[in-house]
Amino acid sequence: RLGNGHGPGRSRIREIRRYTKIPIVIGFGISTPQQARQAAAMADGCVVGSAIVNRMASLRKQASLVPKVTRFVASLVEPLHRDLRVKDC
Repeated sequence: RLGNGHGPGRSRIREIRRYTKIPIVIGFGISTPQQARQAAAMADGCVVGSAIVNRMASLRKQASLVPKVTRFVASLVEPLHRDLRVKDC
């Protein structure tokens, strides 16, 4: 299960894989780098749309919105890239 206790667990993902060859993506409640890493470890990808929209909403009147949101997205993506480099070795 994801770190927040919501969403499909590994057994559910394995069950879905028995019925389809298409990529499986998890995308509810993912808002931290740790949750993104957990989701990506179970599925073929993860979606963090609401987390980004919520971050933008909280910064909507700040001139620094773009760089802050960019850093937030990078914080979500960086652990996934690091994990991929490890797998490639």
